[in-house]
Amino acid sequence: MLDSLPSSESQESNSLNYQWRNSGDSERRRTAASLECLRSSEARLVELELCRRDICHWVNTWLYIYDPWALSAGEDPIQPFDLFPSQVDLLRWLQEREAGQQNGIVVKSRESGGTFLCGADALHSFLFRPMAAIGFGASDLDLLDKSEDPKAIFWKLRFILDRLPLWMLPAGW
Repeated sequence: MLDSLPSSESQESNSLNYQWRNSGDSERRRTAASLECLRSSEARLVELELCRRDICHWVNTWLYIYDPWALSAGEDPIQPFDLFPSQVDLLRWLQEREAGQQNGIVVKSRESGGTFLCGADALHSFLFRPMAAIGFGASDLDLLDKSEDPKAIFWKLRFILDRLPLWMLPAGW
């Protein structure tokens, strides 16, 4: 069954086809994937391989973000992380930098999801690339890691990890 997975080349050529995921069926799609993986160990193996091969699939299927603007609008602040095309482009670009061992700088505006995107990229490496070395920096220690502050980078990383299914986390996590 794993042999039938799409190659990374075909996934890259379809990288902008993630627009359809930004629709009202996000929760239904995520629930269906979750239930299938709970029912079948083979489905979990296939899903893990899909996630390893395609960070955008992983984000669009399994990740959630905290959106304080939703809370102020009276909505649930825990939202599915459904990528916009520009976010797909950034994740692909980050992966290219990593694969080519190249440096890069991301210039972003506030509230564009950049910290969650870079966090997702780092966590993807942590989960699917053994021995990955990952680092973060901030101008102030509280911006890096303040356990009760949703603005802190490590708070966002913990938020993502806390919502992943246990079978996706490393053994003994």
